[in-house]
Amino acid sequence: MVLEFLTPRKWDILTPKAKDTQEALRIELEKMTAHFPAAKEKDLKRFLMGFHTKADKAIPAYEAHLHWRAQNLPIAKESCLKELQKGRFYFHGMDLEGRPVAYYSLACHDPKHCDISEIMRMMTYQVEKVLAEMPDDVKGFTIVWDTRNTGIKNTDTEFLREFLNFFRAQYPEVLAQLLIVPVGFFQRTMWNTFARFLDERRASRIRMVATMEDLRDYISEKELLTTHGGKNTWHFDPDNA
Repeated sequence: MVLEFLTPRKWDILTPKAKDTQEALRIELEKMTAHFPAAKEKDLKRFLMGFHTKADKAIPAYEAHLHWRAQNLPIAKESCLKELQKGRFYFHGMDLEGRPVAYYSLACHDPKHCDISEIMRMMTYQVEKVLAEMPDDVKGFTIVWDTRNTGIKNTDTEFLREFLNFFRAQYPEVLAQLLIVPVGFFQRTMWNTFARFLDERRASRIRMVATMEDLRDYISEKELLTTHGGKNTWHFDPDNA
């Protein structure tokens, strides 16, 4: 069951059991609000949902997040310009649910010649910009994980672990879905193996997409970039990132 914070109209149509569940969720949110009275409610909700709707888990996680923000943000563009210029990660367009779409090119990743901390700083810079502009009613974004022209040489389980843990710790519930595309035997085997080490909630966000054309099941042709099988001719320009 996917929990949400309901309007009075939606509340009226719930079953008694569902109302009990929502009431328990409200109580947990009140605990978080008492600890962080100045925090935005949408941020507290994200952390509560991301940590199994338990305030005793979400409160220390949010405290750690605030410390991380104080130590790392804001990020100056100049500090991640080198990674931006590689064009490995960028946002453009919306998916069918109206969520922002990001693209990650795995072909740009070489485990032997990369600095994971620099990559994550570049991603944080762009994620922060998108979240600042994202309406409150939009729940997260989609990432297209492009595996074209990749193989063993691009495989980096340390980076994958850091990538997913980063979103869980700093932006829970923001990564709505991760679309792995295209998926052959190698990609499916690798991701299925890796998913075994994820909790059920995070593993459920990973989608195996067979071909670039199949991305249209998630992103309309108008929004999907031509480089990924769509009709949108936009190209990433690091100078405007």
